Amino acid sequence: RGTAAIGGNALARAYVQACEESVARHFPQDASRLKAGLKATTPAHSGNSEKSGEGENESPGVSASRALGIIHCMCHGSETLFAYRLGCVLRAADDFYPREPLAQTAHVANVAYNSLLLGELGVPDWDMFHTQGSHGAFHAAARAVSGGPVYVSDAPGCHEKEVLRSLVTRRGNVLRARTHGRPTADCVFADVQGDGVSA
Repeated sequence: RGTAAIGGNALARAYVQACEESVARHFPQDASRLKAGLKATTPAHSGNSEKSGEGENESPGVSASRALGIIHCMCHGSETLFAYRLGCVLRAADDFYPREPLAQTAHVANVAYNSLLLGELGVPDWDMFHTQGSHGAFHAAARAVSGGPVYVSDAPGCHEKEVLRSLVTRRGNVLRARTHGRPTADCVFADVQGDGVSA
């Protein structure tokens, strides 16, 4: 039931709340920048969306005041997934493994499918990637349609400039999708990692 003294939902909620409050207190954010970023990256919803008065492009229950400079990683347990109140960026995958060639397509497939759920709760984060190497452009294209943050983890000075340029306009702005990236309807129930064609 989640009421045990040594764990369960109550402990998970208390942990998440303490974490979010600590980040809010120790890493204050520019509210105007966060509000603009949230509106640019948060999916538009219809139907039961809560109206917070902050704009139409907000997730249910998400407003600019909820935005924190935090990415919730390892966040897929239901006891934590439904406990987030202040942070709205949710890591959609396991770690990015740049030195494992077979992990590249699996990473993108996993984040796309995980975004089916996570995109309804917040802004899915498809993780950092390396611009160099044979999969740099592949990962850049995936992040371009992810609807979430785009950031790289190459060693300083080792970025592939053409891959970075493909992600921004001539003025240096990152174009954001109006909603989170996810599989198309024809492959929701397909085995894209095992069919020998898709991934």
